[in-house]
Amino acid sequence: MTIPLLLDTDIGDDVDDAFALLLAARQPAIELLGVTTVYGPVQERALIARKLLDTAGRSDVPVAVGEGITLAGRDPGRVLTSGQGYVDLSEWERLSAALHPQPGVDFLIETVLSAPEPPVLVAIGPLTNVAATLRRAPHLAGRLRSLILMGGRLGVYADLGEHNFNSDAAATQVVIESGCPLQIGTYEVTRQARIGETERALLHATDDPACVSVAAMLDLYLQELRRQETSMYDPATLTLAYTDEFVTLQRGRFTLRRTDADLTQLHFDPQGTPNGAASVAIRPTALVDHLLAAITPG
Repeated sequence: MTIPLLLDTDIGDDVDDAFALLLAARQPAIELLGVTTVYGPVQERALIARKLLDTAGRSDVPVAVGEGITLAGRDPGRVLTSGQGYVDLSEWERLSAALHPQPGVDFLIETVLSAPEPPVLVAIGPLTNVAATLRRAPHLAGRLRSLILMGGRLGVYADLGEHNFNSDAAATQVVIESGCPLQIGTYEVTRQARIGETERALLHATDDPACVSVAAMLDLYLQELRRQETSMYDPATLTLAYTDEFVTLQRGRFTLRRTDADLTQLHFDPQGTPNGAASVAIRPTALVDHLLAAITPG
């Protein structure tokens, strides 16, 4: 039995979003109901997602443009790294016409309410779309099978916060306090699953256009950030939707402390009244092996 799933992403920045999208599109356990884009250049992000899905043979999956401005009204600007240049200007009109006509929040609300079975919503970027959805339709919290988030940092570095949660702190607060059944893949756990030159070469060696596309995005991302490898935060988090084989969760209580407008500190008490589950361990090598096997045809 497949798991109905919606993916909310800021694809185009860190390359792990592209890998997560391809995993969601090709993992047999997932029925991908749709994709929404969030944060900053959401139209461009949607075109990247649309092209990658089409290249992967999944033109059936709708892509809707979500919220680019944070709940507090901040415009993050145009921040694209791995997705820079993936969509050529000559493709813009065609791909734009193929996007879902509804705004992302409308699409999320309608899709969740019309799904025959409660879907999983996986958010792997800032939480603006999710918060706006829950503000408009708070009853959706009880309609989701689970709300899976990549974000937050626990342990000794919790005071630093984490990019996704900090990028729209007001939205993060709305989501954590929403009553949704939370599963959170945290920074310090998911960062342990890393890919680099070996995986890049394997993907380039395939004759699959989608694999070659994410390999090229990986090339660009590593080059721009002058890294030898990078973490697969988002694919690791996505696996929580369909298996506990790679990431281990512990139930407990999440709370959030906002120290200023742009910093959120996530706290987790395993002894508290549970409102979700946090990642506490990962099998990084097995996770990367699974990711590569799942996204590579045959």
